Amino acid sequence: MRLANKTAIITGAGSGAGLVMARAFAREGAKVVAVDIRADRLAELEEMIPEVITVTADVSKEEDVDHVVETAGKDLDIVCNNAGILDGMAPVDDTSPELWAHILSVNLTAVYLMCRRSIPVLLQRGGGVILNTASGGGLRGGRAGAAYTASKFGVVGLTQNIAVTHGPLGIRCNALAPGSMATNIGDGVDFKPRGMHLITRDSEAPAPASPEVIAGAAVFLVADEGAHVNGAILPVDGGLLAF
Repeated sequence: MRLANKTAIITGAGSGAGLVMARAFAREGAKVVAVDIRADRLAELEEMIPEVITVTADVSKEEDVDHVVETAGKDLDIVCNNAGILDGMAPVDDTSPELWAHILSVNLTAVYLMCRRSIPVLLQRGGGVILNTASGGGLRGGRAGAAYTASKFGVVGLTQNIAVTHGPLGIRCNALAPGSMATNIGDGVDFKPRGMHLITRDSEAPAPASPEVIAGAAVFLVADEGAHVNGAILPVDGGLLAF
């Protein structure tokens, strides 16, 4: 098993790609600390993976992040910052300051908080791996709403900064950049018709990826096979960025 004897934190693990990552990591032998803001989703995950450790937390809050890392303990090896939310494709002039702050807090500040808190633990272990979920919207400016795009560009920059500054200390930091995914992340989101119109897609663009495809890429990046991959932003989008 590729992740035997590894301890991994996965945020946003209650649904979508995070849930499938949790299952894939556990299958590969990892001790999984699954984090989500919704306790009901974590309860369902526990039924699927009885050995998983679940933590209900809002990872945009420093005290919650502290609790997550303390739960994982000193044997922490892998941190997957996967939690994220959408902004309804709102263009900048339809983005309220409240929406802007909320999207940035969950999609970017939470990643910063988790990295800030977990890196000292990883350094005590002699190294580890951080894997962030960015987006095609963090590589091209016309793939999502303004706040979401800015947040994911921030994740890309933070990922590469950590790779450069902490790579020599034994910490690899990479990011996945999915295109569209067949998950429930958009449930309950008020999508802006104007934003959807402004952000057009080619009619022949690739179909959305399944969460299993994203999880497979995640396992590679955190396992020993990816030992020489650092600072990479890996698009998993079926070639969408080429359109």
